[in-house]
Amino acid sequence: MSARRTYRVVQWATGSVGASALRAIIEHPDLELVGVLVSDPSKEGRDAGDLCGVGSTGVVATRDVDAVLALAPDCVCHCPRNTSETTDEMAAILERGINVVSSVLLPALYPDARHVTPRSTQRLAQACARLVDDAGLRRQLGENGRQRVRAEFDWTVVFERYRALWRELGERRRADAALVPTLPVAVPDRLDPFELFASYPTVQLTPTALVELAPDASLALLRQYRELAINRFAHASLPTLEEFGQIFGSIESRPMQVDELLDALGQCDRPTLLRGLVWLSKMDLLRISAAEQ
Repeated sequence: MSARRTYRVVQWATGSVGASALRAIIEHPDLELVGVLVSDPSKEGRDAGDLCGVGSTGVVATRDVDAVLALAPDCVCHCPRNTSETTDEMAAILERGINVVSSVLLPALYPDARHVTPRSTQRLAQACARLVDDAGLRRQLGENGRQRVRAEFDWTVVFERYRALWRELGERRRADAALVPTLPVAVPDRLDPFELFASYPTVQLTPTALVELAPDASLALLRQYRELAINRFAHASLPTLEEFGQIFGSIESRPMQVDELLDALGQCDRPTLLRGLVWLSKMDLLRISAAEQ
């Protein structure tokens, strides 16, 4: 399994929203808090954990904007209390090539906001436009995205996480009898599967089993059944119409052993033809019976 990547994050401001974001960053296994920017002099120099009610982190808050941007984080979590400077702050972050998420983007850009000026929005637009103009930056961001998808969402990764979850659930069930209480003898909504399916299978498709066409079986009916919505999805895993025609022609009107039928068909994909025989039986176009002893 690929190693999980950790993203370096700066928390920008620690008001009511910022403190909640700060706590979430500290507690998230994929995020590493590398800096905290505050505006209140009383918060400067304090540990980030102290500002949001968690344990010590070793990251000390500062009021120095240049200092936190010089940390070159992967992302800034931008949660300012005063939105009048939001667009300039976000532009400054983006101009450094740093990703930013903000809790006040809409209030800052709302057309009727009194503090929004053409100058402030223009600077932010120019910072965003850099992505359009800088081919190297586009490639870098695209590759970062691909790496994250491979590391987090590739099926091999997801499947291993499912397996770990199943193992954990299994261990919990085995360790705690309360999780697996003994069921009563009769459970109306959970019928005994051995009783429920006692008549299945009625017969097994073995090499010596006998197969014969149903009295009303025909290729025309087969074509009709193949086009039913319930069957169309299975076309790729079943014999072709030509192969079904060969099966019909080989069986004709007499019972025939499965092995004898496969030999008569010559070069063929055995698993596909066996699936075809089972499917014909499900469609009531073929009868299967055990060989006489």
